[in-house]
Amino acid sequence: IIKSVLFGVSIGILAAGLLVTVLKLSAIAPNPLWYLLCGAAVAVLFGFIAYIILRPTDKRVAKKLDEALGLGEKVQTMVAYKEQSGLMIEVQRYDTQTRLSQTPIKSVKTGKAWKNVFAPALAIAMAAVAIFIPLKVVDSGANEPVFELSSWQATRLENLIEEVKASGMDETPKGEVVVELEKLLDELVDIKTQALMKTRVIATIKNVNAVEKSANSAHELADALSQSSNANVKKLAAALQEINVKSLQAQLTETKETLAKESLKTAVSDYKTALALSLNGANGLQTDSLCVAIRSFVDGLDSAVNGLDGLETEQAAALIDGAFAAGGLAIEIPLKQQEINAQTTDMVVRELMYIFGISANELPQEERPGYGGSSGDSSSDDTSDKGDDGGLGGGEIVYGSNDQIYCPDKGAYVSYGEVLNAYFGRVEEQIRDGNTPETLEQFIREYFDALY
Repeated sequence: IIKSVLFGVSIGILAAGLLVTVLKLSAIAPNPLWYLLCGAAVAVLFGFIAYIILRPTDKRVAKKLDEALGLGEKVQTMVAYKEQSGLMIEVQRYDTQTRLSQTPIKSVKTGKAWKNVFAPALAIAMAAVAIFIPLKVVDSGANEPVFELSSWQATRLENLIEEVKASGMDETPKGEVVVELEKLLDELVDIKTQALMKTRVIATIKNVNAVEKSANSAHELADALSQSSNANVKKLAAALQEINVKSLQAQLTETKETLAKESLKTAVSDYKTALALSLNGANGLQTDSLCVAIRSFVDGLDSAVNGLDGLETEQAAALIDGAFAAGGLAIEIPLKQQEINAQTTDMVVRELMYIFGISANELPQEERPGYGGSSGDSSSDDTSDKGDDGGLGGGEIVYGSNDQIYCPDKGAYVSYGEVLNAYFGRVEEQIRDGNTPETLEQFIREYFDALY
């Protein structure tokens, strides 16, 4: 019992000391009560295990005595036959008891003392290490660039919120975007480092993009149509994915001209059949206005195909032209609203990137403005006042110029956008030191606003 308690307590102290050491090296300092609870739990567990292993039984004691006194297996034999009787057994038992009674207790060695003090010594050493090892101090961000929401940034963000409220975006997603921006404005007041600021702004960008994807059915419809084996249906899927009315009309015109070069009735029939089958795969969107519009386009093509028999070539072409024109107009109406939704969120993302100095490379590719959505080519008034309506291509920002400018540092020509970003970054570093008057800072930011 004493050995078990000693062993359990030792392991408990060892575990607590090890825990303290690991946490100190990890710069973590929890309530000391946790160390005590951990050590006590480990002590009870290992003390119980030690007792199960060490507890004496008749057979263990017999073996110990035989080994200590050189009795061969006399005591073990006596114990093994303790429940039996017989002449030979009685003689063996008498002989063994006689030998034991004549042996002084001190002759029975209980083991080497150092074995019993090893665990406590190790535990004490670990506890000493844990006590004296210093708590690791982690840089709390004192050396990180400091962030303080400037009046210029706050004003730009407030103006952005008002722009969204005044936009032609659908009311539900509009409200969700406004809530995201208002939450960002409230939280930025308490953020003290550039790193935390960028993390929070990027989170807002992700949420805004999620709102757009949830509000616009064109994404899901494009995914459904892209599964078709018909090349023209795939092209329509690509146009829908852009959420751009001009791209849609251009694609429908291209498809109409392509079908006219083939056997008109067969080609149009195959196209409308493939389109109808693809729409059936758009689960949950059958009542969506854009899906209904595309379905009406299919019905119009079906009626046109059924009326082609007996018509001359020019008449047949005119009938198909009418079906495409009516279908395109039907699709354009709901798609235009989704285009406004996409352009508004795209504008929000670009403005957030500009206000808080977020580069495209700091965003996941799918979160970059224009990626997988509107190309930004629109006659809508819902654009930022900084004139950055160039859109994106391949996930990269399109700046006000595509010129290549010689960079002495690299010894090569680089894009205007790269130079502009580097220029803005260096100036912004100077602004962050806190010594720039607010009026001058606003002037500088408006200057870069114009450049962008």
